[in-house]
Amino acid sequence: MKKIITIAAGIAASASVLAACGGAAGGNINEQDAAKFAGNWSVKSIVADGEELNVEELFAAAGSESSIGLNLENNGNASLSLPSQEPNKGSWKVSGNDTILLTIDGNDETVTLKDDKLVMSHETGGTKLELIFGK
Repeated sequence: MKKIITIAAGIAASASVLAACGGAAGGNINEQDAAKFAGNWSVKSIVADGEELNVEELFAAAGSESSIGLNLENNGNASLSLPSQEPNKGSWKVSGNDTILLTIDGNDETVTLKDDKLVMSHETGGTKLELIFGK
């Protein structure tokens, strides 16, 4: 349980760094890319150092009943919602065949589309975290 609480704190810190506040306007997104990436996504699973964690248990340990949400609009605007916080605004653009660059408050994260899920990898406190979003 202690590991889960530590990882929950790391996830909250990572998401907070990415989503400090504010953001930039979106860019031009073509219809094909919009169909592939745009929409409302939420964290379906979390992998920490190769170990898949129980999302409900993890957020409960962090004192939250809600998850992390990512909204990618057709016009290139984005918002990242963290538990108990207002959504943080930013933008997204295609950076490769199955990758996008997500920018929230000047912080860039590469997000990869894999098996109809968006995967955001981040390292915090020596722990490699993967947030896996599904629709």
